[in-house]
Amino acid sequence: CEVVFPPLEAAHDPWRPGAAEPLLLRRAATGDAQFHAWWDQARHSRAPQRRTVHVTLLGDGLEGERMHWRFREARPVSLHYSPLNAMGNTLLIETLALAFDEVEIG
Repeated sequence: CEVVFPPLEAAHDPWRPGAAEPLLLRRAATGDAQFHAWWDQARHSRAPQRRTVHVTLLGDGLEGERMHWRFREARPVSLHYSPLNAMGNTLLIETLALAFDEVEIG
């Protein structure tokens, strides 16, 4: 699994057009349809289901929580799969991009 954090800006920059960068959640595709189901529901709905997404950094040996991020009002904006290469031996990676309204760090 991999989490790619967007830049967390302190204030709106009028010289930087466009929406904030999304939070990226990446994992090896296992057949679990959870990412796809949330994305599919969002693309067919006028008001996509929003969730609070928690990202937790664990300490050495998975002992204790070191940091915690809470992304509020998160909703899928895209779902992407890595290329399928029959001649290679790499994992198929799925990436869910999430827009969000607010982040809390604790």
